[in-house]
Amino acid sequence: MPARRSRGDGGLHWDAARQRWIATASLGYDPSGKRVIKRGSGKTKTEAKAKLKEVLRDYEDGLAIAPDGYTVAQAVTDWLAHGLNGRDRDTIITCTILCQTHIIPALGARKLRDLRAEDVDKWLAAKARTLSTAAPGGDVPRTGAVASPGPQYRDDDIAGDPGAGAAGGGLRLVVSRTRPPGFVQRLADRTGAALLPLGSAGAKAAAVICGEADAYVHSGGQYEWDSAAPVAVARAAGLHASRIDGSKLAYNQASPSVPDILICRAALADLLLGAISSVRRPDE
Repeated sequence: MPARRSRGDGGLHWDAARQRWIATASLGYDPSGKRVIKRGSGKTKTEAKAKLKEVLRDYEDGLAIAPDGYTVAQAVTDWLAHGLNGRDRDTIITCTILCQTHIIPALGARKLRDLRAEDVDKWLAAKARTLSTAAPGGDVPRTGAVASPGPQYRDDDIAGDPGAGAAGGGLRLVVSRTRPPGFVQRLADRTGAALLPLGSAGAKAAAVICGEADAYVHSGGQYEWDSAAPVAVARAAGLHASRIDGSKLAYNQASPSVPDILICRAALADLLLGAISSVRRPDE
């Protein structure tokens, strides 16, 4: 039985049918035992060797798993389909929206292997300029739009008092379906409120805006882009929006994390902030 060719072994030969020199390199064997061979071709020996070096470099960089025509849009679509296993539904929805709204329209047609770090940096800089809607000093965004499974709400089409609440009913607190704050049950007990688990920061804010809930309480962290638009619409609707300790929300910060948030009817702000302070533990 002939010995297996060692990793890195290869050769150079003339392909009469293609009228080109072919440089090859053996990179060992895959899990099924099949030999992994990479090739580079050229009109001259030097050109073939240079092409092989390029192929090997791409292989080491992890690009050889994709065909030459593999685009950014295809890579992003594959990542959305297979790279988010184990993530919660809200994260998957957010990533899908961001990719389909920003990445694919701007970079999707580019070949992945041709995309340079400089290209991405320029795109990010442009996005930072066009998406920056914060007021001076890192305050809350001025404009926003929120889409819910039902109606869509914008900051400029809110009328009346959409957060009036249910007549004669107890408080309704909308909370994360997968990551409710640790203190939220104690808060509900203290205020006599009912808890309404719901996915998506936008959907929870919309529930308060349209009067289906009285407050949205969250702790445990989320990204700025999860709450920026909902806060803009809530503020335009005359609702209260702050951190759960009553301090101001700030956006366009060096760290894009928003630790916690309270959106509620303005008349309930003092009541809820006081209740949260009384039931919340230092580590929550």
